[in-house]
Order: sequence, then C-alpha cells, then structure tokens
Amino acid sequence: MAALSGVRWLTRALVSAGNPGAWRGLSTSAAAHAASRSQAEDVRVEGSFPVTMLPGDGVGPELMHAVKEVFKAAAVPVEFQEHHLSEVQNMASEEKLEQVLSSMKENKVAIIGKIHTPMEYKGELASYDMRLRRKLDLFANVVHVKSLPGYMTRHNNLDLVIIREQTEGEYSSLEHEVRPQKLGEGKDEDGREVELLVSLPSVT
Repeated sequence: MAALSGVRWLTRALVSAGNPGAWRGLSTSAAAHAASRSQAEDVRVEGSFPVTMLPGDGVGPELMHAVKEVFKAAAVPVEFQEHHLSEVQNMASEEKLEQVLSSMKENKVAIIGKIHTPMEYKGELASYDMRLRRKLDLFANVVHVKSLPGYMTRHNNLDLVIIREQTEGEYSSLEHEVRPQKLGEGKDEDGREVELLVSLPSVT
C-alpha cells in the first residue's frame, strides 16, 4: 500500500509540474507551500523530468526497481537520478549527504526507500534519514490511502489521508531531558514546548 501510494504521489507530482492546475497536493513544509508556484515554473516541461531516487536498504532497492518498471511500462517521461545513501552498507558520508540534498533541491521531486540506522550506531544522534528531513523541512509524512476499484478487501471504499509528524518527539530523541529541579520536558497537544517543574525537598 505504501509503495503504491508513493508511485501515485510521484505520478501526480510530475503531472502537476507540467500543468500546475492539474493536481494540487499537500505540502509537507511551510517553505515548500510558499514556493510551490515558483518551483513548478522551474521544472522542465519538455523532455523527461529529473527525479532523485534513493533505493535505501531492506526492500527499498526491490521497490525502486518495481517503480522504474511501472514507469517504463506506462511511458512516463522520468529520468531517475540514483543516489546510494546507507548507514548499514557503509555508503554514507557527509559528502554523499550533500550530493543527495543538492539533487533533491534541484529536481524538487524525490522518491526514497527506507534508510536503516544500525542497532549498534555510535555516531551523531540524528540519523541520515532524520537529517534529510530537517534540512529539507519535511516535518510531515503524508500518505493517501484509497481503495482500488474492482479489488474486494476487508475494508472497501476507503479514501483518506494520514498525516504524521516526523521530526519531533521520539523521532528527534531529544524530547525528554532530565535536569535538576525539573521533572521533564516535552510538547503539549498543540505542539507548544512544555516544561514540568517540580520543587524537590532538600534531603537531610
């Protein structure tokens, strides 16, 4: 479902780039929303559309191969620019991260597989996946779930959008910090930072 949703989104994004009025998607960042009109004008209308692709780890390469086969069969004019960024296959570095960021900013459209973080990870607290989100201000994970006509499933006639915040809370690994005279830190339901203070009695 997630892979299919990603293919649908990418197709609509490319159509929208060639004809801004054809489809209007949900922006995943305030900056992207403000610049969406100017970005659409920058994308090449003639020829193929450049798209940044990160196969990633696990089933990522297999899914990206399927995406390329589907787009080829549908004659979608896309030129995939592959970049390999992986923390478990020793294919991650600051230089590669900057190359990926540069490609994403230039192409304005990207499709990414899962970038795993090793369990024994001892580097910087923020993984490469998280750093990509922060540098591009991708604070929202938007998934469109829609039933396919003719396919009977347990739940039919679905048409909903799931939006999940993906840079704060547990994702950042910084939301809970213990300090003297403080019970904890976090965010309330409105997203505002919250500090819980407590007076600790002196111990004699």
